[in-house]
Amino acid sequence: MFFILLSVIATLTAPIFCSLQLPESGFSNDPLFRLTRPDIYENTTTDILANVGDSVQFECYASGTPGANVIVEWSRPEYINLFQQNEGNLRLPNGEKVYRGNILSFPSVKPEHAGSYICRAYEEHTLPSSRSYLLSLKSKPSIRSAGVKKIFQDNNVLDAIELSAEASAVPQGEIIWYKNNQVLSNSYKYQILIMNYSGSAVLTISTKDSDYHGTYKFFIQNELGQAEYSFEI
Repeated sequence: MFFILLSVIATLTAPIFCSLQLPESGFSNDPLFRLTRPDIYENTTTDILANVGDSVQFECYASGTPGANVIVEWSRPEYINLFQQNEGNLRLPNGEKVYRGNILSFPSVKPEHAGSYICRAYEEHTLPSSRSYLLSLKSKPSIRSAGVKKIFQDNNVLDAIELSAEASAVPQGEIIWYKNNQVLSNSYKYQILIMNYSGSAVLTISTKDSDYHGTYKFFIQNELGQAEYSFEI
């Protein structure tokens, strides 16, 4: 919508306002100003956990204005981190960066296929709707990192030792801490913090007692296997 001022009069000093009157429904009768979005159906699987080599597919269906042609597109945005998205897209299983169709197929899942996918539905003169899909691949546990940190009091006396380990496993693995092959639990001697969403765990050992020395082990397992890392204290 445009407002054209054909002439300017010197005495015209008041502000000029332009308003758009919409009907009570909140939508304009003019299709150029429709603010509706296609509705993406809820009864489709958006999260798949598969093995390498499996044949799987995502489905995305949407309904729009009666008689209109709803276009469904798939893409795979390249995320730099959780809060930043690159302008480009990664290639889909068919080799394209954008695919039109209701079904995105993976004839044989490969490790590089794991990640997020976006279904985008739109039609002419409407706003698009989108939904995220996630393809995860099963994997046995593996240790990514491990470390030891000594915690001192103000008078430079050793107060505690902190053992940390981080592992990857899909599905999430069960994490257990051991000392000399005995399972540890939270107590005044040992504080255990496990973050299953990241596969990491921290064991804080109090050194106030003299029996804190020994072999400590971080252990993780899931249905595909197990992994462990030992610390000598």
